[in-house]
Amino acid sequence: MFSTEKSENRFRTILLTIALLLSAIVMVPNTASAEYERLEVNVDAYKGNLHVNIWIDGADHSSNYTTGWAVTDENDTIRDSGVLHYDGSDENPGEPGWWFGLDISDYAKGEYVFTVELYDDSGSMLDDSQETFWVKTWLDVKVPHHLEEAGNVTAVFTSGAIDPNSTYRIDWELYDQNGEIEVGNISGSEGNMTFYLEEGSYDFQATLYRKEDACQDCWEHEDSVWREFNVGSEIMELWFEYYRGEAWVDAWVQFPDENVTTYYVVWNITNSMGAEIDNGSEEMWEHENSVNFNFNALYPEGTYNFNIELYSNQTNITLNSQSRDFDVWPQLVISASTHYLEEPGNITFEFLVTGLNSTHEYIINWTLGDDDGYEVDNGQLYDSEGNITIYLDDGDYYLDGQLYTNYSYENNESYWEHLDGTSLHGIHVGGASL
Repeated sequence: MFSTEKSENRFRTILLTIALLLSAIVMVPNTASAEYERLEVNVDAYKGNLHVNIWIDGADHSSNYTTGWAVTDENDTIRDSGVLHYDGSDENPGEPGWWFGLDISDYAKGEYVFTVELYDDSGSMLDDSQETFWVKTWLDVKVPHHLEEAGNVTAVFTSGAIDPNSTYRIDWELYDQNGEIEVGNISGSEGNMTFYLEEGSYDFQATLYRKEDACQDCWEHEDSVWREFNVGSEIMELWFEYYRGEAWVDAWVQFPDENVTTYYVVWNITNSMGAEIDNGSEEMWEHENSVNFNFNALYPEGTYNFNIELYSNQTNITLNSQSRDFDVWPQLVISASTHYLEEPGNITFEFLVTGLNSTHEYIINWTLGDDDGYEVDNGQLYDSEGNITIYLDDGDYYLDGQLYTNYSYENNESYWEHLDGTSLHGIHVGGASL
């Protein structure tokens, strides 16, 4: 569809090249119209690469177009240049435009200008455009995305737009799937390191710093890079969240065994003493190798551990496991017998405090309001759970609840401390509403 021709001369040399190329196109009629065609250009410099998008707004898909482009630095020196062609006579011409990447890893730090000129097949210039971009000091790291089994992993650090008169260092951090961390650093702006990894999933982060001349122990942040990689097969990834007495789980298998048709998981909950207080199992979706589920977690206040193990239907051997610690604390949950009544009537609201501390006393303050901002009713429940039934006329309502506990001092003085608040919206009584 297009070709790129490099030139080491000044930008105007590109125009001469274009003129020579256009002079050879004598058999193709001039169908492009300078009245409508406009250049749209976008350039983005990122870690030694320049991503270029050039397209022609209002182009005639059956016409021929040629563009000359050049990159110039702050001294107006051409660093790269080329010529691009669009042949509207191709069987599959595609969109009139060009998308390509340019290696700028040898560019120094600074400001650059990307210039483009658009010509029709008679050599008439239709439009031109300039885009300014900045090259900043950058850091990159190469690590394998996946290793089949435990072994050595080598990280290779590269960088660009480096000040040759400055001192640099690279700090790195390695996290495993349980959040445990290993740290280190490398003197300079490039290098490599090798470490041995067991099976599992890992996150790797590296940061490039430059030493400030005016301060002996001051290092300025230049760039950071992050990678993730996996060691082994049948690695289970886990997302877990607890909130207001309910737990949500999403688990999936990375690099599954092609011979396994179905995986399943077995999970349990243990308290801070290590005692099991809950358990269950779930089968993963066939061919999807993933599962998501939720369960009631109405546990007393404290710290707990969720542990999950992966099995296949061919064996009882644990293939992989994950665990997450989570905290449970007093939170208020409100539910309603219905969110919609066709005509005025009673609605029952239930209150429940999850994460109870059995040694504490609780009060629930509630307020019923309408969507016009008026308070309809209010009250208190001197307990950690209970319900109220309220007759409601036509309208839209919400219920707000606030949870308090009685906090006592050593001198027998006490006060009600606010713990949590929540609200329930979308209660409608009557016909259809906007």
